[in-house]
Order: sequence, then C-alpha cells, then structure tokens
Amino acid sequence: MESLLPPPQEQRILHFINSLEPLLSRKYIQKLINDLMNTLRLNYPKELNIILSKMPPEYTDIEKCAALISIKDENENLRDELYELMGRNPLLRNRIYTLMKKLHSADNIYITMELHKNRIRWHLQRIYRARNLITHKGEDIDYVNQLVENLHFYYHTIIDLIQEITSQNNNIDSLETVFNLVRLEHEAYIRLLKDSKEEKCNNKNFKLFLFCS
Repeated sequence: MESLLPPPQEQRILHFINSLEPLLSRKYIQKLINDLMNTLRLNYPKELNIILSKMPPEYTDIEKCAALISIKDENENLRDELYELMGRNPLLRNRIYTLMKKLHSADNIYITMELHKNRIRWHLQRIYRARNLITHKGEDIDYVNQLVENLHFYYHTIIDLIQEITSQNNNIDSLETVFNLVRLEHEAYIRLLKDSKEEKCNNKNFKLFLFCS
C-alpha cells in the first residue's frame, strides 16, 4: 500500500492515513444506496419495480432509489407503500428508515461522511501500527487476520479506483496525480455539504448531494 503513495511530506503514519482516506471515502454514499438497492432487488424485486416505476422516468434506477430514500417529505408515501408491499420485515424497514435519516439533508450527509472518515482513519491507523509492531519489534498480534482482511479490501478498492480514474483521463501520467485529483474532488464535495448546511434533499439537488453531479 505504501508503495502506491507519493513521497511523504509529513510523518509516515499521517502520510499513510491522509493519502488513503479520501480514496476510501469516495463514493461512500453511493455505496450505501447501491447496497440497499441490491438487497431490495434480491428480496423484493417486483415490489421495488412497482415503486421505481412511479419515479421520474428520466432517472436511472440508482437515482430513483436515491431519490426514494433521501427526499424525506415528498416521497414519504412511496416509502410507506414500499413498506406495505414488503410485508413483515422489520430489519429491512428499519434499514431504509435509518438511511433516510442519514441522507435527507446536506447536514446529515456531512455527518455520515465524517463518521465514515473517522472509522476509516481509525482502521488505517490500527493497520499501520500493527505493521510497525510486526516489522520493527517482531511482535505476534492476535487480531492480525482481521486487519489483513480489511487491508485486502482497501487495497482492491484503491486499485479499482485508480484503474477507473486513469481509464477516464488519458492525460494522467502518475499515481500522484490520481491521489491529488481524488483529494481535491473529495475536499470540494465535503465543502459543498458544509456550505449547504441544513438544506434538505429535493428533486433538484439530491444528485448533487449524493452523487456530486
């Protein structure tokens, strides 16, 4: 992982965390929505299609699901209809409601992103400290298997992201450029959420707040 990073300009552990956190936070909100849609597709495909068919036709399916979840008041009736079609499934109903609470305003999306950022930074710090204990002190760590699983997931997430960005931008000539580009885009997105304050999601802004588009 370290070999992917640009040269450090600060303490190595901070460089490791600060460099990787924007890449691992990128598209986190879209992932939450996509995971929920996949769960609904798997368990309630007909019911979900009924609800999505009532959404604006110009939206993609993921945008329809995002609007259904994030636009609190205007789409409350559609969510209630989905609950009725689903029948008794309190866990999934609670998951939908909880996600709506997290994503219905710029403030709440910002808080969700900050909590995710803190988790990512804690995981990366734990991984790096374990690396130091193994490399420099030769210590045996009981929880190393869990850390390796996390690191394996992070590694493939970052490699996939690098491939995605380089395939879309022919003028990118180094990994450092990729890291800087993602960092700047991520900082702009967080700044947008902070500046929008208590603005709630609606049909005009939900794609900007959730997909930054």
